[in-house]
Amino acid sequence: KERKSVIIFDEVQNCPKARQSIRKLVKDHRYDYIETGSLISIKRNIKDIRIPSEETRLTLYPMDYEEFRWALGDNVSVEMMKEAYIRQKPIGDGIVRTAMRDFRLYMLVGGMPQAVNAYIESKNLGIVDSVKREIIELYAEDFRKIDETGKATRIFYSIPGQLYKNASRYQVSGVLENGKIDSIESILQDIITLAFWDKDVTENVIYQKLLSD
Repeated sequence: KERKSVIIFDEVQNCPKARQSIRKLVKDHRYDYIETGSLISIKRNIKDIRIPSEETRLTLYPMDYEEFRWALGDNVSVEMMKEAYIRQKPIGDGIVRTAMRDFRLYMLVGGMPQAVNAYIESKNLGIVDSVKREIIELYAEDFRKIDETGKATRIFYSIPGQLYKNASRYQVSGVLENGKIDSIESILQDIITLAFWDKDVTENVIYQKLLSD
């Protein structure tokens, strides 16, 4: 239906020419278009195509706590807490206990839409955990595309262990034998590009912080 339909190009990185075709499709003006895909692959698969200026890039983030409550059908509690904060009024011990329980649930489920949907449908944190592990594996697959040696994947998987140690910095040598920052600079750059697509300032600041550490 003209001006009422949207056409989605999923996994657009697998067909760069489809991305290039957006220019003519947008100019046609009958429909709207959304392109989705793996960020690192999209970045790498642009060698032989012209990036259309008609593209508007959007960065999508996990759901925050307020959005999480909305997904669970709660449109009241966050607004109530905001109002109490603005007025500097206590909300009562019972409400605080409920709010803390709800927040702990958010910390367990997280903000990835697939995980939130799994919780809504099952109310089973075991199923939610399985969904999150699948998401982590998708990230790992992207890291393997970045670096076939597996170093990027090992760095990624070791993050929880590094945090558990309460270390003040990420110890590359504790993950990679004879590992030094300067030996994996290009890998770090690609990892940051994957995590902060089209955010040049943020990317540069974080990259320099990693190098300094």
